[in-house]
Amino acid sequence: MSNANPTAPSSSDVVAPSSDVLSTTATPSPPWSTPWISGALVRINPSSVLDKSLVVFQYNPETLTRSLKPNYYAKDSRDLLAGPAKQTITLTIQLEGSDKAWNSLVGVLPTLAGLEMMVNPSVLDLGKYETNMTTGKMQAIPPPAPRIIFVWGAGRILPVFVESLTIKEKMFNSLLTPMMAEADLTLEVCPFDEAGDTDLTLLTVNLGVVQALSVLNTAEALLSLGSQIASAVQALT
Repeated sequence: MSNANPTAPSSSDVVAPSSDVLSTTATPSPPWSTPWISGALVRINPSSVLDKSLVVFQYNPETLTRSLKPNYYAKDSRDLLAGPAKQTITLTIQLEGSDKAWNSLVGVLPTLAGLEMMVNPSVLDLGKYETNMTTGKMQAIPPPAPRIIFVWGAGRILPVFVESLTIKEKMFNSLLTPMMAEADLTLEVCPFDEAGDTDLTLLTVNLGVVQALSVLNTAEALLSLGSQIASAVQALT
């Protein structure tokens, strides 16, 4: 069977999927406008200040799912909390290479590589570890896991661990380079008891934002309740 794609589009035909498939995100009816801030993931290698990378989402996911579980201090008691709720974030990132020629050698592979490095050690760190192991050094320390920061707007900048990354490559050109892809990510927000000073600051700021929004919600609820009571009293008089 031939690998040639008889219907392979030209570079001008490789366009972003329509808004019902991909969006930045899907824009509802006015007065809302298209978001101009993109979500992102930042990778920082703890062993090298120069080893940093950034993956900016080409399209903001239309859906972001958050699962929160209370972090009780003791298993047999629910009177005390050990810290903020344990939080898991799941999202799907859409990628497409409409800005590249159809027979591109790379397609969406560079962005996929950026995502893959979120769950891999650097080649340098791995090489040092292998060298120490083969030379019999007593202090052969495994390569450090990268530090990951999830950015979802100014109010949500969170240190996370990547629990899973599932990549689905699609629309291969004649060189078998993927021109489109989907990446399913499951992220665990770093627990307070595992956070370093910088991560702890990010977590505390995020919790402060959540608490402030909760206060705003209560104020709006009270105003709404007061308005409803006033309307009911007016209807009775």
